[in-house]
Amino acid sequence: MAPLTDAQVSFILACTLAGWVFGWIAFANWLSATYNAHRLVAHVAGFVTGALSAFASALVAGALAMPLSEISVVFFCIGVLLLVPHCLALRSARTLAVRLARPAISVPPVAAQPAGLPSSPPVPETSAPARPKAVEHRAATFEPAPRAQILLPSVFRFGYCDHIGNHTIRTATISSISTNDRGDSYLEGFCQDRLENRTFRSDRVLGDLTDLTTGELIPVRVLLEAEQHSTVMAYIPAPVRPAARSKQKEWQNSVLFTGFTAKRRDQLEDIAQAAGWSVRATVGSTLDYLVIGPRAGASKVAKAEALGVAVVDEETFLSLAV
Repeated sequence: MAPLTDAQVSFILACTLAGWVFGWIAFANWLSATYNAHRLVAHVAGFVTGALSAFASALVAGALAMPLSEISVVFFCIGVLLLVPHCLALRSARTLAVRLARPAISVPPVAAQPAGLPSSPPVPETSAPARPKAVEHRAATFEPAPRAQILLPSVFRFGYCDHIGNHTIRTATISSISTNDRGDSYLEGFCQDRLENRTFRSDRVLGDLTDLTTGELIPVRVLLEAEQHSTVMAYIPAPVRPAARSKQKEWQNSVLFTGFTAKRRDQLEDIAQAAGWSVRATVGSTLDYLVIGPRAGASKVAKAEALGVAVVDEETFLSLAV
């Protein structure tokens, strides 16, 4: 027999190493899946038994590298026979792993039949009827029913963070939603906790709002996107108790700030809300004060003066509110 070349020797060595690794992994997985063996013990046993798989791989590789003869055929058959147990072990380990990964189906316990009642005849076991394809299609394409349209005014309960950072639970009858020129959205309505008209910044609402009429949880985004069917408060606020309100005003001033930077406007709006004033987003006939800054627009000031709204500067506002 002619000596083997370097390429043939390299091929046999590579197949031997691959056979060792294959036998190692196959036997280790089989021990872990079948006997729940410790991982270290399984790998040590797999490393040892991998020598048999390496020997079988060397026989097969040598038979393929040698010229066709009776010896090469014998080597090839012996090597294949020695590799079969490792292939079966790996297949058995995978099958058992898939079977263990399936969730177990729990069968509810059968209630005991009271004494004295005739036993019902046994029900023959029948296979479950095949589910119609139309039903499966409807179940796969099922979509939840659309949310009912929100009509204002409505009573909501929600968490709110004020300008100081205090977290409170508010119950308010929200009648409308307004937006200022910066894009900030406000929920306007009657606060049943403070017994006065209030405005609530939407970005300070904590979590979802609870509709006290239906009990439904409504995200702030959905409420802001809802179509407003009523812009006038169609309810009668609860009467104010004289004893509880004897030291407070019987009305609420409304104010609009214009011509300020965004940071300064936020500060002034917080001061106004802390003083019990209503912050408005637009100029209207019900506005009491228009506070103007260095960059106030002439058209807005002219509109306020035409409607009889008091136009004041920042210092005047602070003297009134603080």
